[in-house]
Amino acid sequence: MGALIDRIRRAVMNTGIRKKLLLIYCAAGLVPMGVIGSLMLYNTHRMLYGQYRGQLESENKRVHNIVFEVTYLVSNISNVLGYDSALNTLLSTSYESDGQVYEAYRAYPLLDSFAENYTELSSIRIYFNNPTMVSSGRFQYAGEEVQASEWYRLAKESSGEPIWICEKQENSQDNLFLVRKVPLYNRDFAVISIGISSNFLKLMINDEQTDTLLSLDEGEVFYAGNASYFGKPLPVSQTALSETRVRTLRDNGLLVGCSALQPVRSHQIIQVLTVDSHALGAVNRTMVLMMAIILFCILIPFVLIFLFTGSFGRRIAVIRGEMHKISEGNLDIIPLFDGTDELGLLFRDMQQTINNIQNLNRQLYENQLDRQRLMNQQRMIEFQMLANQINPHFLFNTLETIRMNASTHKDPDTAYIITQLGKMMRYSLQTKDQLVSLAQELAYTRSYLEIQHFRYREKISYEILVSDEITQDTYYLMPLLIQPLVENAISHGISPMDGPGFLLIHIEPVKDHLSIVIHDNGVGMDEGALQALRESVEAPEPEYTEDPVPTERHIGLRNVSSRIRLFYGREYGVDIESRPMEGTAVTLRLPLPRTDGPLEMEKEKEDERQ
Repeated sequence: MGALIDRIRRAVMNTGIRKKLLLIYCAAGLVPMGVIGSLMLYNTHRMLYGQYRGQLESENKRVHNIVFEVTYLVSNISNVLGYDSALNTLLSTSYESDGQVYEAYRAYPLLDSFAENYTELSSIRIYFNNPTMVSSGRFQYAGEEVQASEWYRLAKESSGEPIWICEKQENSQDNLFLVRKVPLYNRDFAVISIGISSNFLKLMINDEQTDTLLSLDEGEVFYAGNASYFGKPLPVSQTALSETRVRTLRDNGLLVGCSALQPVRSHQIIQVLTVDSHALGAVNRTMVLMMAIILFCILIPFVLIFLFTGSFGRRIAVIRGEMHKISEGNLDIIPLFDGTDELGLLFRDMQQTINNIQNLNRQLYENQLDRQRLMNQQRMIEFQMLANQINPHFLFNTLETIRMNASTHKDPDTAYIITQLGKMMRYSLQTKDQLVSLAQELAYTRSYLEIQHFRYREKISYEILVSDEITQDTYYLMPLLIQPLVENAISHGISPMDGPGFLLIHIEPVKDHLSIVIHDNGVGMDEGALQALRESVEAPEPEYTEDPVPTERHIGLRNVSSRIRLFYGREYGVDIESRPMEGTAVTLRLPLPRTDGPLEMEKEKEDERQ
């Protein structure tokens, strides 16, 4: 295994850079993207197809239930009429005049009641053979034409069970009827014919997304939302008709839901088909679009990598050729090389190296003394440049020397203040582009307060309160937010007052943000000065106006407020409250504690914006 890995490593190392880059792209880009793209296509196709199948199955069940309820209603009505003794008596009686017949019709309102109360029915008729009766309204004589019809023959030969037929009767536009033979008391019979309203079926069944087809006993379609299917065989196989499930017919691009129902008290079967002619096309179009996107995502980077590696390889070849000339002692290389990237800088460095070599070769033929003097002069310039640079470590070492000297001369206060000043300088230099912990920021502020206390003595005292809900070492914030506000409080609030001053820093979570309050008991300000200060802090640019508020206070507060809004967002910032001779409270509103550690501030800003 070790030998195989070693051979692979040597083969990779001996391969050109362009081939390496292309192989890396294929291994790290094409293969994962191909696998992910295939999984996405498979899952998307499965999801879309399953969604359409589910919708179609639900629609088929809905139509199935509607048709079943309608046929159940019609069957029950035929059952009521078939066993109605009043109707049987009406049809069996021999009448002496037409007036008696009409009077009997008017005395039997059940047919009209059914027709008026059930919108599912389009027609309801009784066909009789009684020669003493006359045709009128819903009672019709079974003449030769009626008796010759197929539906009448089926009803006549039956034993009285409901029979469903699909053919037009007389002037009716309905296609599905129930006919039923009714034995009469005079040993004759009549036939009940009840038609189902096509308008009712259209109102209840039609759907914008799918077409519904109904067929009786696997015959021709007797109802279709799309007229192109009417009167044609069902677009499914005989095997599919016997299965109550959703099937995909890929030959003609249809998604078809098939189910069958058997009306009550009947051996006949009504096939219910729900057809979606757009589903498979929509799924295929989505798949083609996703494939195009995936291919685009694969090919465009490949083309760019291919072009880049070609250009990169040619530039490497140019540098290699020039370096080969130099290795043979030929310092006459091409004067120009395209690009200012790393390769361009490398070539320029090589040119500079060659120029230096040529200069040195020329200087070898000059006076040795001049060359030595030139070298000495160069060394003197470098020494002066190094001597003129100020190293922060020099400052820290100098402060430490002064502190040690103060301690030696038994001046602990001076040594302590120098230590605090050193801490502040080190903090300012080390936290330029980093977030800092709350503990670090408070330590910096405490050093500043100690220096001010040393300066003003008993005039300044302070207290820092941090809620137990805040972990100071793991909450990170921008540096130099608290100290400028403390400096403002001392300079403009406590310093002008006659008596001793007190400054309180209180940090606690409030609702959806962190509150840092810097409160002093200084001179405060009136409402006009406070409003001017607030407007100045919120202003996008400094306002040079003559107001009671000092300009330095404007700049310091505006700087802190602007930094907070730019870094954390406009919902955070600075709030100011003040009353004359009672003091001023400045509140920083920051996000709630975060524990992601110190980050580069530019990177953090970009993350916050996204």
